[in-house]
Amino acid sequence: MGRKEDNIKKAMVLMDRPKFIRNIGTAAHIDHGKTTFSDNLVAGAGMMSEELAGKQRFLDFDEQESARGITINAANASMVHRFDGSDYLINLIDTPGHVDFGGDVTRAMRALDGVFILCCAVEGIMPQTETVIRQALKERVRPLLFINKVDRMINELQVTPQMMIEKFAKIVAEFNKKIVDILPAPLNKEWQVHIEDGTVAFGSAYHNWAISAPYMKKSGITFKDIFQYCAEGREKELSKKSPLHEVVLGMAIKHIPNPRTPRRSVFR
Repeated sequence: MGRKEDNIKKAMVLMDRPKFIRNIGTAAHIDHGKTTFSDNLVAGAGMMSEELAGKQRFLDFDEQESARGITINAANASMVHRFDGSDYLINLIDTPGHVDFGGDVTRAMRALDGVFILCCAVEGIMPQTETVIRQALKERVRPLLFINKVDRMINELQVTPQMMIEKFAKIVAEFNKKIVDILPAPLNKEWQVHIEDGTVAFGSAYHNWAISAPYMKKSGITFKDIFQYCAEGREKELSKKSPLHEVVLGMAIKHIPNPRTPRRSVFR
C-alpha cells in the first residue's frame, strides 16, 4: 500500500474521533506564499509529490486560478500527521488572498477552529493581512502566525542575524496589537502569539522549511544556523532537517482546539 492510500485508510478511522481532528486554514495578503505553504503541507503528508509542491498548486482547482496564479475559491484537503505517538486528521482549507474574494475567506473561517496567518518577512503586515486577522477573530478562529520568505529577507535585504530577530519581534508585536485592538478581554491576552511557546513559526514555504522555538530545542537548530543555511544556499539541506510540515502541523495539533471544543461566542 502506498503512502497516499495508507493516509486515506487512517483518515477514515480518525473521522469518528474528534479529539484527534484539527480543522485549520491558511489566510494571508496576496502573494505572501499561502498556496505554496498549503502545497507543502499536503506533500509532507504524502498526498502529492514534494517536487511538485509550490508548482502544481494542488488546491487551486479552477482554470482561472491556474491561469492567473491566484487562489479564487476556498479549497480543502485532508491529511494524517503523527504527533507525540498519535495520528491526527488535519482538514486544511486554503483561502483566497486577493481582496476581491474576501467573502470566501469569511465563509471558510466558519468551518475552522484555527488558522495560520502568513506574513512575508520582507513586506511585513499588509492591508489584506489585517483584513484576514479581523475576519478570523470575528469568527473566533484561533490565529497562529507563520512568518514566510525568511530566505528573501536574508539574501535580498542583506540583514544581519540581529536585524533578522528584531524584524521578527516587530512583526509579532504588530500582530499582537491587532489582536488586542479587535478582541475583548480575556481573549485579547489568551490568543496573543509568542515565539517562546511555539505559536509563531518562521520559514520559507518555497524552500519547504520552517522553524519554531520548540522545534529548535528538539532539533538543536539555532537562528544562527538558519541564517547560515540561507546565506550559503543550503536550504534544501535545511528542509530535510526541519521540514515545514513537521513544524507547522505539530503547531496546529498542539495549539488549535479540536472541533468538540466550544467556540467562544461571536460578536457582530
